[in-house]
Amino acid sequence: MATSYRVLAVGGDRAVLVGLARAFQSLGSVFAACADPTRLVDSAVQFGPHLILVFARPVADEAARALERLRSEPLLAATPLVLVASLPPQDAHGAGLVLPDPSDVADFAARMLKYLRSSAPAKPPPSPGAVTAAAPARVDGVAEPVDPIDEIAVVEEIPAQPARILLVDDDPALVKLFAVAMKKSGYEVVCATDGEEGFATALQGRPDLVVADLNMPRLDGWGLLRALRSDHRLGETPVMFLSCHDDYRESLKALSAGAQDYVAKGGKLDALVARMRALLAPRDAFAAGLLAREKVSARIAELGPQWTLRKVAASKATGVLLARDAFWTVRLGVEGGELTYAHSEIGRHKLDGVAALPPLVVLRSGELLFDPSATPPQPNVQGALPQLLEEAALRNNRNEADALDKLLTRATRVEVDEQLYQLYEQLGPPASREIAALMRQGLTPKEVIARSDRSPTEIEETVRDLVRRRVLRLSAGP
Repeated sequence: MATSYRVLAVGGDRAVLVGLARAFQSLGSVFAACADPTRLVDSAVQFGPHLILVFARPVADEAARALERLRSEPLLAATPLVLVASLPPQDAHGAGLVLPDPSDVADFAARMLKYLRSSAPAKPPPSPGAVTAAAPARVDGVAEPVDPIDEIAVVEEIPAQPARILLVDDDPALVKLFAVAMKKSGYEVVCATDGEEGFATALQGRPDLVVADLNMPRLDGWGLLRALRSDHRLGETPVMFLSCHDDYRESLKALSAGAQDYVAKGGKLDALVARMRALLAPRDAFAAGLLAREKVSARIAELGPQWTLRKVAASKATGVLLARDAFWTVRLGVEGGELTYAHSEIGRHKLDGVAALPPLVVLRSGELLFDPSATPPQPNVQGALPQLLEEAALRNNRNEADALDKLLTRATRVEVDEQLYQLYEQLGPPASREIAALMRQGLTPKEVIARSDRSPTEIEETVRDLVRRRVLRLSAGP
C-alpha cells in the first residue's frame, strides 16, 4: 500500500502551487503551503511534513532565510529540505537537494515522492499538531493560535486573460475551423496565409501567441520561427507549431529550434485550445498577481521582458521590476504605469537610463520579480513605454546586423571578456561552447568557419549570441 506523504511548500508562485497541489493529491499525498511566513517554524512543526519544498520565487533571499530557520529547528532536523530554484541564491545552506523550477508539475511530484521513498529520514517527521520547542507568542498569558496551514489541494482556477492569437496556415478550411474554436474560448484571432504574411502581421499586431503550420508556401514555419527569433521586437513571442503528422523527431526539432509547443493537426480542437491555455497560463498568473497588487515572479522564458513591462504599465502599477539571467541584471522603476528608472549591469559594465533598456530586450532566460511595495529610485528615464521598447529592440537589431555584416568576414581581432567567458562556458548553450572555445583562442569567425565542423549558420548564430552577451568583441583594426 502506498504511503501517504505530507509535503509543505514555502514560497512559490500561486500557479505552480496549484498545479503541485493537484499533482500530489492525485498521487495520494497531502500538499500544503505555509500561510504565514513569520510563523514558518511553528506552522511546519504543526503540519509535520515528510518533505519541505523551499521556493526561491518570488524572492531568493527569503528562501535562504527560510532554509536557515527550518534547519535550526531540532524537531525538523530529519526532514528533507529541497530548494526549488532555477537561479539559486548565493547562500543556500541547509538544502539537501537543489532543483530547477518545475516545468512539468506531475513529473516533479512523482520525482519528489520517489526521492522520499529512496531516502527515508533517520527518524519520522513530527506528528501533525506537535508543539515546537519555540513556543508560540503569548498575549496576556494566553498563547496566540498558530495560523493554519493553507491546504490548497482544491482551489479556484486562475482566470484566463484576454489574448491575441496569430494563426498562420495556408489551408482556408482549417484556418476557419481553428479560428472558430479559439474565438469561442475567448481569444482574439488574426490570420495569415504564409510565413511572410505572418511575420508582417506579427510586427503590426504584436500577438500573445503564434500558432503556425510547418509546411507553407513562400516562407514555411521554420522560416517564420527564424524571422521571429532574430528580430528583438518579436523574439520573445511564444510559437506553437501545427503539423499534419505527429512526428516525434519533428516535434523534438521544433522544440529545440525555439518553438514552445508542437501539436498534430489531427487532434481534437479542445485539446489544441487546452495546450494554448497551458502556454499562456504563466502570463495569466502574473497578470492576476498584478491586479491583486501582490509581489509576483516568473521565469523570463514564460513571459518575456517586454510583455511583462507592458502588462505592468497597463495595470497602472507602481513598484520595482527586477529581471536577471546568468549574465545581466536589470532593475526598472515604474510609477503609475510609467517607466521612470532603468539600470543594467553585466560584470563591470553598468548602464543607466535609456541605454539600460537594450539589455532588457535581449533577455530570454532567467527570472523576474515585480515588487509593488518597493519604492522606485530617482527617475532617469522619460518617454512613452511602447516607443522606448521599440527603440531598444531596433537598436539591438542594428547592432547585431552591423556585427554580422561587417565583422563576420572582415574581423581581424577578437577580444574576450574572460570573466563572462567563464560564465558562458558553464551556462551557455552546449552546442555553442565548442565554437566559443575557438573564438577564445583568438580565431576570427572566418577562421572558425574554416576549422570547425559546425555549419556557417551555427557559427554565425553563436557569434551573434557571444557579441550580444558581451563575451567577446570583434574589430577590424590592425
